[in-house]
Amino acid sequence: MNKGVGCVTCHGRVDQMPLMVQTPTLQMSWCIDCHRRPTQNLRPRDEVFNMDFVIDDNVKREFSDASHRVTDQETLGRALIDRYHIPTDGRLTDCYTCHR
Repeated sequence: MNKGVGCVTCHGRVDQMPLMVQTPTLQMSWCIDCHRRPTQNLRPRDEVFNMDFVIDDNVKREFSDASHRVTDQETLGRALIDRYHIPTDGRLTDCYTCHR
């Protein structure tokens, strides 16, 4: 959440669950895939609780700059990696990231 991963990414659409269920497997490979390629799961921090988040014109304008032109989830993710200083050097896939 601090880096812009929405609740729905890990927990599913909890707003549509009469009883809470685990949607993703949450197996280690599922987590590591996201840590290796976070661009598909990032969103603006003020949208992490929004279950219906979509990239609209406001988001495109707010997060586009000289080095990023936001047009889709991939380009938004790359812009957020830079803006939120998300490490992409492999630190997020080291065992100690989760297993301390």
